[in-house]
Amino acid sequence: MMLPLLLSLLFTSSPGAPAPQFGAPEAPVHAQLSLLAERTVLRPGHGAVVGLRFRMDPGWHIYWRNPGDSGAAPTVTWDLPAGYTAGAFEWPVPQRIEASGLVNYGYEGSVLLPVTVQVPSDAAPGKIVTLAAAVKYLICKDVCMPGRARVSLALPVAVDRGEASGDAPLFDAARARLPQPAPSSWKAHATLAGREFRVTIETGRREATGTFFPIDESRIDDSAPQTVTPLASGIEFRLRASDQMAKPPAVLNAVVVLPPDRAYTVRVPVSPAAR
Repeated sequence: MMLPLLLSLLFTSSPGAPAPQFGAPEAPVHAQLSLLAERTVLRPGHGAVVGLRFRMDPGWHIYWRNPGDSGAAPTVTWDLPAGYTAGAFEWPVPQRIEASGLVNYGYEGSVLLPVTVQVPSDAAPGKIVTLAAAVKYLICKDVCMPGRARVSLALPVAVDRGEASGDAPLFDAARARLPQPAPSSWKAHATLAGREFRVTIETGRREATGTFFPIDESRIDDSAPQTVTPLASGIEFRLRASDQMAKPPAVLNAVVVLPPDRAYTVRVPVSPAAR
């Protein structure tokens, strides 16, 4: 959940979270940022997969699409040639990061956030095109600091597919960490009684354990323990509702991680518990 300590009206943090410190306004802090491409060319009328890569200093972390108890996800403002458009980031499965009694969702070490840039059909073969973006992010360790960076990438336009770039293995690794849509055979439902969600996901097999990452903010109490119960044909999560939840949601959207390394996006309808 996002709690109301504003970081210069750009970032948020929770009471008790590390205090922000401000460095140079345009300087990346405690991370190296780069814009990478999966292939060596841009094809007219096709999507080009690029990625924003963060390499964090040891012990520092950035945030997932839902940052959890505090923090803010990276944001980007694209600077693209006319006719080019960028989609939304794809988000690899995050880590649960605990500090000072809070639980956040984010990334340590390094992470690549893939995004597809659509190349216009009238892009001229042989032309060198620059894709650029201004990035804002919040990075935390013992303190939290807002960082900014400008990243860019120049690629030629060509009618063929070109070759895989030298960074293609990073895209393969990121893709392996992306959650997949839940199989159509799964059944999921939840009840809300008092301040507790009881989420049941029927996968067709016994699930020994799991982790529930809420996609929407202010639905569950991120710092509260998740009670996980294996079921004969699935798994049950008992989750404390967020104190910031204004009204009961109709749906819980989440990423559910199951062993050994399975991650799925799920949409769980919520109904009141039977009296």
